Amino acid sequence: MSLDATYIIHNLPKLEKRKQIFFTMSESGKTPISAQVIVAGLNKVKTDELNKILHKSGFDVGSFVGSSFSITASQPVFEKFLKASIYREEDGVCGFVLNGKKVGIELKKKFLPEIIKDKVLAITFTLPPDFGPANW
Repeated sequence: MSLDATYIIHNLPKLEKRKQIFFTMSESGKTPISAQVIVAGLNKVKTDELNKILHKSGFDVGSFVGSSFSITASQPVFEKFLKASIYREEDGVCGFVLNGKKVGIELKKKFLPEIIKDKVLAITFTLPPDFGPANW
């Protein structure tokens, strides 16, 4: 079942208890953005430690699925932690800027902060689907 507005309104108490609401409103006037954290190896201790680091740095951390999990925060939180600027295209796609140059949707391991470099392969933004409504 998708998390559309009607579903959220009717199920808010249950969703809040299960922590399944991921920013339906803006955060301090900033539109939140999300990215996928691609984990290096599937070690529970490593992923738990990574989760704590990211949460302490201001990110909402999603559930671990496969080899990744999502993080959500305002753009300033991303930029402060990753030491990289973020750009947004008109279609909503986000990407990284390093040394004044757009490097695309993926921040590779060599550009990650030292505190997470041994735990993460990359942090990447997700492209919008190329099917369905244009205003996802």
